[in-house]
Amino acid sequence: MRRLALWVVDHARWVIVGAVVFVVVAAVLGRDAASQLSAGGFENPSSESVRTARQLLGNFPAAGEPDFVVLVTARNGSIDDPPVAAVGKDLTERLAGDRAVVWAASYWSLQRTTAREY
Repeated sequence: MRRLALWVVDHARWVIVGAVVFVVVAAVLGRDAASQLSAGGFENPSSESVRTARQLLGNFPAAGEPDFVVLVTARNGSIDDPPVAAVGKDLTERLAGDRAVVWAASYWSLQRTTAREY
């Protein structure tokens, strides 16, 4: 590496000329590159994740719908207090009953497990 660095320092003008020639040649050879590239395509269509996403959308068309999260906080007490739990359950039931909602679940509607039960 030291030898290369010394050569570059000793031949700095030739290195700069070579770099300029390289850039010019690369620009000429690559002038059509932009027309050959496509926008997007950030996913490999043959990757496992893309194939799985297609399979899920085919079997569960509603899976493509956007997900929304509603955050409910308790002004007093904890989320396990009966009044707070009642409001949370009621909100979940109202959302689940809406025609535009595919699925609604909450802390209060799902079976809660502790870490020891896993």
